Amino acid sequence: MYKRQESNWFAKPLREASILRRLEHNWKGDSVKTSGWFTATWIPISLEITPSSFILSWSILKFEESNPRISSRFLSLSEPPTPRSQSPDSLQNVERSPPIRQFVYQPQESNDLEQIYDIPLSTDSNEIDLEEQRKERQSIREARLRVEVAQMKLEKYLQNYYRKYGDIPDESDSETSSLEDSD
Repeated sequence: MYKRQESNWFAKPLREASILRRLEHNWKGDSVKTSGWFTATWIPISLEITPSSFILSWSILKFEESNPRISSRFLSLSEPPTPRSQSPDSLQNVERSPPIRQFVYQPQESNDLEQIYDIPLSTDSNEIDLEEQRKERQSIREARLRVEVAQMKLEKYLQNYYRKYGDIPDESDSETSSLEDSD
């Protein structure tokens, strides 16, 4: 049903990537607590469509106390994308001892919060979207294949042309033949 209605409202079909790029969120909450850890359940109220953006308005359904949770993908998102080069000595030391990661958090008081700036808490464009990257790589591969097919067709047409009409005469050949004709 949505697809039929969409065709009446928009000149061309909407794509998820274009919507997400222009999507804005409007968070409406009467009293949002700012101290402690809480889980908020938000529900969408309305979607406003403007020529330049989509504005999604949200309202709080419930607000519960909770314990802090860190995504299991946190380490993979915070690591550098490519390995750094290391000296052979350091590589031998790494091979001898297995890598261990230990995180210790000891708040001085129970209500103290430690500020950590590298935890990805939002779904901004800074966060890695693996599915989008995969689609982009696939479209690049397809474009390269189309270029190769076009080059092969061009070579085929050139071979057919040369078979029918022979080689294209050089400009120097045509000048000498016209000089001989005039003599």
